[in-house]
Amino acid sequence: MDPRPPHPSSPVPDPILSKLLRSWKVDGSLPQGFQSEVRHRIAHNQVPRTRSLADGLAAFVRAISMLQRPTFAVAYITAGILVGALSGSRHAHSTYSRSALPEGDPQVRYIASIDPYQMPRSSPP
Repeated sequence: MDPRPPHPSSPVPDPILSKLLRSWKVDGSLPQGFQSEVRHRIAHNQVPRTRSLADGLAAFVRAISMLQRPTFAVAYITAGILVGALSGSRHAHSTYSRSALPEGDPQVRYIASIDPYQMPRSSPP
């Protein structure tokens, strides 16, 4: 069961409220040149603005100045360290997986992983 009261399909007119609303008059006046100022602002905002090189440079300087805040500086340095560590780890893993460790004997593989110069060399026939 819905606890809210049902909404009437059309409101019942209140004659006292209707009379009061009809008798209400606004006594205020607009300042001199209000309409022309509004039209000027609308026209100014509708003109497509082209970005100049100076605007782009100013936006770049504002973006760089954000880095001078300690919070942003710590965040960017942390992100740089994480990206560097992850890319280095990935590179090391891909290099290790492509290396030519000998197959077979686990002892030989262990020695080769520690000291690659101890890998067995194939002698020319």
